[in-house]
Amino acid sequence: WPGPLAGAMPFGGRSRTRVPSDAAQTLLAAGPSGAKRGLARADVSDKTLGMELYSFCEETFKDYPNYGRLLVPYISRLPVIQRTFFPGGPISGEVDLADKDYGAELQVLGCTVVGALISEDGYFSKTVDCTGGVAAFLEGKKWDNPPVTPDPQVFFTDFLIQYTWDAAQANPFLKHCTRDMWRQQVHNFVFNKKGGSEWIIPATSLNMTNLLPMKMMIAMVRFFGTEDDWTNIQAAVRATFKKDGIAESLLGIAKYTDPGVLTPATYTNLVAGARAVIGPTVIRFCGVTVTISDTDWKAHPHVSAGGMISFTQDTRDYVYEYGGAVKSWLVTESTEEPWTARDLQYSRVSNTWYNTQHFHQERPHGAGTPEYVGGSFVPGTQIMCLVGDALVERPVESVGHGD
Repeated sequence: WPGPLAGAMPFGGRSRTRVPSDAAQTLLAAGPSGAKRGLARADVSDKTLGMELYSFCEETFKDYPNYGRLLVPYISRLPVIQRTFFPGGPISGEVDLADKDYGAELQVLGCTVVGALISEDGYFSKTVDCTGGVAAFLEGKKWDNPPVTPDPQVFFTDFLIQYTWDAAQANPFLKHCTRDMWRQQVHNFVFNKKGGSEWIIPATSLNMTNLLPMKMMIAMVRFFGTEDDWTNIQAAVRATFKKDGIAESLLGIAKYTDPGVLTPATYTNLVAGARAVIGPTVIRFCGVTVTISDTDWKAHPHVSAGGMISFTQDTRDYVYEYGGAVKSWLVTESTEEPWTARDLQYSRVSNTWYNTQHFHQERPHGAGTPEYVGGSFVPGTQIMCLVGDALVERPVESVGHGD
């Protein structure tokens, strides 16, 4: 099963290689407890933590991460997906993003993405189409069961905030900082020595070709702070970034209004990202083969007009079903019974299935049996003979031309 929900860069984020500042190294040398003591003593002149946070965001957010890859560690633990595709792996029915419960949203989106992966398999490609499911999520349509109406802007913003927090836990300096420590430092990010509103990162340090790192830093500081802090954060950003409406753009993610957050949330990106992590696992379950019928080898004797018995080719017919558990999952997640979760409510799952295959085989009569040698019968072999009006078994060496 995929990696953990949190911890050492679970979503493939970039590892941080920049050497921490001198002040940060001093705190690191003192260990976690020393870092806590150092931050507890910090005053408005100590901007170390804020500078480290911005550097981390610069290295992490060269661009938006792939949301499909980020989804995997969460959706693979949901019971509705884990039981079929990741049996034996960790399971969790409640999932928080940025301190909010998004279990229902992750369930309907996760099942839709897994359904899309199934649709790429040849046995199910004509049966499943999940493009409508992703579109419904991005349009904020209501699901009946589980009852949820996704807000994609809020969902993916909190998704990014959770990703950033998780990624920070692998940073050699930031991993020592608890949420309480961050909260205590928010004041240092938004006021200067004279007590005036001023963002810790000066306008001259802003990379105008990529505003995403600063946007995410501001969003994280809001996440760490209180509602009163949020008022001060906005004032500090507006006081520092005064040119061409940049401040409002920088506040967009923190305000849950930045349209750029939804840019990577496309069907293609979501499915491609998930495919890179769990695609082979899902497709493997689509190919699990079970024999659902088998006639075994059958002989076909024929009696000629002269009474001679001859045999045409032996035949065998059997039917394989591919991905039986996947088919059951698709039926369950798309059925209309009110007691069943309909995570694929807006996806197409037709009642025409192509996951069975009929095989017909032929062989020379008796081939494959111990008595068959080079196309002829050995002494002692019992064959069917017409004696009078009845078919009886007789040893081959006792059969005469008149039998």
